[in-house]
Amino acid sequence: MTLPLSQRTMDAICLEHVLPTAGGNYVFNAPTSSLGRDRLLRATKNQPTVKGYSTVSFGLNIGDALRNTSPATEIAEDGVPRPSGKVTAEETRARNLAGQYFRGLPPEVMDLMVLRIPLDAEDPARFSVDMLGARADMTGVREDMLVERLTDAPITINPNRVVYVDETGNPVDRASALVAWVAAEDPWHSEPYATADPDVLAEALKSGYPSAARIVFDPDGRVQLGMPEALTRYVHRTAPGAGAFSGPASFGNYGDLLAHLARHEQQARIEVRALGADTVEVFRAAHDEFGTRFTDWHTGDFARFPAWTDSIQITEVPAEMSPAEAQAGPATSHAEAGAEPMPITRPPGVATYRSFGPGGRLSVDVVGSSQTLPDGLLDHVAALAEDHGTSVVVIGKPAGKVEGGRHRAGVEFLLFQHAQHALRGQEPGPMPVVVDFGSGSADLGASAARLGAPVLRWAPGAGLDFGFSWRTVGSDGASVGQPQKTITQAAFTGAGELSRAKPEAQVDATLAAYLSTGLEDVSALTTMLETNGSALKTLRPVIDALPVSSGLFAAHAKLLDLFGRPDEDPLPGLPAGVDATRYRQVVFDTAVDYLNRVKGGAVEAVPDVMRLVALGPVAAPAAVADLSDITLGTMDDGASRSILDAVIKGLQGGENWDARMKKEIFDHKDYLPERGGRVNYVRQLTQWAAQLEQRADNDHFQAVLNAAALYVTTC
Repeated sequence: MTLPLSQRTMDAICLEHVLPTAGGNYVFNAPTSSLGRDRLLRATKNQPTVKGYSTVSFGLNIGDALRNTSPATEIAEDGVPRPSGKVTAEETRARNLAGQYFRGLPPEVMDLMVLRIPLDAEDPARFSVDMLGARADMTGVREDMLVERLTDAPITINPNRVVYVDETGNPVDRASALVAWVAAEDPWHSEPYATADPDVLAEALKSGYPSAARIVFDPDGRVQLGMPEALTRYVHRTAPGAGAFSGPASFGNYGDLLAHLARHEQQARIEVRALGADTVEVFRAAHDEFGTRFTDWHTGDFARFPAWTDSIQITEVPAEMSPAEAQAGPATSHAEAGAEPMPITRPPGVATYRSFGPGGRLSVDVVGSSQTLPDGLLDHVAALAEDHGTSVVVIGKPAGKVEGGRHRAGVEFLLFQHAQHALRGQEPGPMPVVVDFGSGSADLGASAARLGAPVLRWAPGAGLDFGFSWRTVGSDGASVGQPQKTITQAAFTGAGELSRAKPEAQVDATLAAYLSTGLEDVSALTTMLETNGSALKTLRPVIDALPVSSGLFAAHAKLLDLFGRPDEDPLPGLPAGVDATRYRQVVFDTAVDYLNRVKGGAVEAVPDVMRLVALGPVAAPAAVADLSDITLGTMDDGASRSILDAVIKGLQGGENWDARMKKEIFDHKDYLPERGGRVNYVRQLTQWAAQLEQRADNDHFQAVLNAAALYVTTC
């Protein structure tokens, strides 16, 4: 739509050809001295307007050109555009002037603007909806016409472009309407506020956005209904579901759907189905004090409807439907979800503050010490959680980097389990709201985003006013809205509505049960391996592809690798010449013995590497590396892992092997307790080294263990 006009002409359009009116602007192409006797200007001033929208009308010469909806050019068979002979040069120039005017308007202005033909009582002209559609396509602007000036000619254009509106800006049926609006299929702009700052978005929503009758076509041919995308994302919540639903209904076009929502469905929870010849697309509608908006049912993202539909249907999201079922979509129900959901397993360091909901399956869990949280925060959050019917994970302040890593693993372990329930439409879904008080961990936010959980994060100085410290981070990892002084009902509800379990997190029920079993419950883990080992091994690649931190299920995966017979399942990475059966048995038994000594998340000593000596010098480094993987996960035994990793470097030998060992332990000394608490580690290492004196050909292994004891003591 770029027009070849001179700068002087463009300036003239702004300075000499636009006259503000009570309802918008009047654009003309005549001497200003003629305005006093301009009947179209008088007609514009006398015509009613729609609340929330500005009306643009074109005067003599320009308006006449736009009444002729013939194309100014046509494409010949050779593909070259040529004048059609149906539009005069003056009409073409007038259209260029109109286009230049639109070109200078920002998207936010054009989103709340309509183009109306000024008509006075002396003008008998009447227009069909199809004619308005042709004008809208020619100008790229939503066309407006008083209903009293419409003909009864059949509508042959896409009926989803048409909506009838009253003087308050609400969509209504034709008999009750003031005007008819017809959307342009190729508008100048379709994404207002796309780059706007949060304060601009907040101002636009201050009194509610006039979106009830908004129909806008995308460049890709999809259709936006209601509030623009940027504002929908900013509001970040759908209707809380307090209103009564009027009943299922079916509509022939989007205009009738919008009229029904505006008239009947204040605050109700609505499912919208757009039916095509062979397709059904499902969306969710909200109509409240912010405006009318739609989201995709399955993804929670901004809704983009199909341009053509056979019909549109609405049903209620039942009040008794759980948040998980509503999130999972209309095809999911408890009956279809299958077996009774497994309870949530809480790893060491996680405590339940309060349980609620059906069967006590919803909860407020605290990761870390509750003593680090502000007084009253847990009670406040618990009350919000019960009102909203959503579980919450509250994170206290970690004592340091090491505890922060364990907090992240604990949160991720909980969220993985919630994702399994949510994606199957089972309680206790949907994804919890994570309330992060002071972890300051970008990794934690990234972990929550990968699984689809929203975060309310306490971050002092998040806004210009340092008292506004709570910020919402959506399930896509992006900050939403403005910082708040406290966690308000609206903020919590908004965060809860951003909860969208990521489909890529869903795994087979057998694998989900295995991965959801805590590492401290070794008996349950080994029983699952003995019962379902073959089935789990076929699913082993799924673990590596999960959207979680690489170490979260490393121990589960390693136990699965070590379990079984090598003739059925070769162990990857095993050195040549090593007895695979013996290797597997020794390392698996050592790992199980180590896990059995886990008490409340604390490990008494490193895994028994002495058992690995019998495997020989070729296999020992690989065996120690396998044991190092066992220390990962929710337990995150970094002290044992740093010692084991140092031993691996020592056993690999080569020049300066002891210096590499020292660096490994010193780099991870934060995992080790204060020096007075390292006695068990040092005693175990020195005892093993002493035992090796009685065995031949183990001098280097002995030296490695002595070096490890020295560096643990001195780091």
